[in-house]
Amino acid sequence: MTKKTSNRLLALGVLGLVTCQAPSALDQGTLLPNGSGAGNQAVSVTALGPNPVANHGASVTITLYGHGFGTGLKVFFRNRSQDMGLNSADIRVIDSVHAHAEVTLGTKAASWYASVAMPGSPRSSEFVFRVVGDDYPDSLKTKPCTDTSIDQFGFVARTCSGFVAWRLTEDGAAFANSDGVSYVCSDGRTLTSFSHPRCWDEAARARGLVVDHVPRVGSIAQWNVGGDAIDGAPSGQVAYVAAVYADTQEVLLEDYNIAVACGYSSRRVRIDQVENFIHIHDAQAT
Repeated sequence: MTKKTSNRLLALGVLGLVTCQAPSALDQGTLLPNGSGAGNQAVSVTALGPNPVANHGASVTITLYGHGFGTGLKVFFRNRSQDMGLNSADIRVIDSVHAHAEVTLGTKAASWYASVAMPGSPRSSEFVFRVVGDDYPDSLKTKPCTDTSIDQFGFVARTCSGFVAWRLTEDGAAFANSDGVSYVCSDGRTLTSFSHPRCWDEAARARGLVVDHVPRVGSIAQWNVGGDAIDGAPSGQVAYVAAVYADTQEVLLEDYNIAVACGYSSRRVRIDQVENFIHIHDAQAT
């Protein structure tokens, strides 16, 4: 596993379930020092929610948890390319341990860093969190969304199958659409490729992968019914599990060509509304 993959998995919380009810139950992420002695300052941010943040370019409300919050609290967010301090009108201190911040973080998937400060004091340690967004590469986004436009995995570009295959490889999974293992799909065909999403559960089982009803970050949500009809039968659908919320029994899913035709979307759904969870990448990571 590459360092890039390891960092992404940690940021997304693959080591445990993400919850968002109380500071102690939140995905604690990683605290990073920002300047000499920052970790010992009275004011600090120790958690935030939601984490990860599903964002599409609009302003979102982030709840910060920490210590020493008070009147005049300053809140900062940065990533690799920008470092911004929020206006006081966008910060609402609830009490000494939590505050709300209104912020626009863009549409791209990225790691972000949150820190706080009181007037006259330096910034606190930084809390790293993840923004889930559309980082599907432009080389694939610009392909026509037609049956003749095939990506490097053998799927039609800008579809749920193509997006999930790409996301898995970004996370370090050795995903191959076809590896010579034959199986019978639910539609009656004998295949050696993952093919349509309705076939992914049978394809995974034939390869010795776990298919169950227990989501983990990095697993694949799969339905046999859904999507466009192909040869008179539903094509099914697949989506990537970006977060698991134990408190509400929901998962955060990343999709392509589901809510947005040939485009990206994310959504929270109840775990019991997902037909199967296929463990391709997360099985390799354990």
